[in-house]
Amino acid sequence: MEVINIKFNYEIAEPLMNKNRNRDYNLATKKMMEQNLFLIPPFGRITIEIENNFKTEKASRSLNRMIHSHSFLADLYTSYTATKNKDIVKYAEYIINEWLDFKDMNSDNDMLFHDETTAQRMLYWIKFYYICSDEFSQIFSTRFIKEIEDTAKLLLTDDFHSTNTNHGMFQDISLLTYSLLNYEQPKNSIEYQTAICRLSNYFKNTYTLDGINKEH
Repeated sequence: MEVINIKFNYEIAEPLMNKNRNRDYNLATKKMMEQNLFLIPPFGRITIEIENNFKTEKASRSLNRMIHSHSFLADLYTSYTATKNKDIVKYAEYIINEWLDFKDMNSDNDMLFHDETTAQRMLYWIKFYYICSDEFSQIFSTRFIKEIEDTAKLLLTDDFHSTNTNHGMFQDISLLTYSLLNYEQPKNSIEYQTAICRLSNYFKNTYTLDGINKEH
């Protein structure tokens, strides 16, 4: 297995990555860790049954997309940056491991690999890796690296790509960010070249000569 770095070009890549959605990320983290309450805008505080296939009492497609994109990671890695509380990283490891087990047993669940959801999850994952990987257990690190690499390979495939849609744009932003962090010279990588080519084609084709977005 190729060992990823995700330690390069952070200042360039950082604006492309997902930030926390809650202003009080420390409180959001505390609620998650102590009460199993996830503050997921715009859905409010949600109880997620982590060990029961990530079920919630307010199930909806939109909420499931937020859950399976792992948007809650942003509060965790932002809080860890502020507090250096290693328990936060261990808690995040626990959630991701449970989700990976769920994914492995439900590989036919289309929500887990929804086009934009996968792209957003990758953005949360690689920032989490960049910020917190020094605190990872060895077993988790090995597993997580493989999942990130597998997601990068998936995002590269034409069959998975949502061409000329905003979902495809997010897929390519995710792939571009991965390439920036994973390679010291990202412009030479297939991930960078593919993402830039797709993004260029998207922006050229999604607007009319009058500047109107065709998709929306």
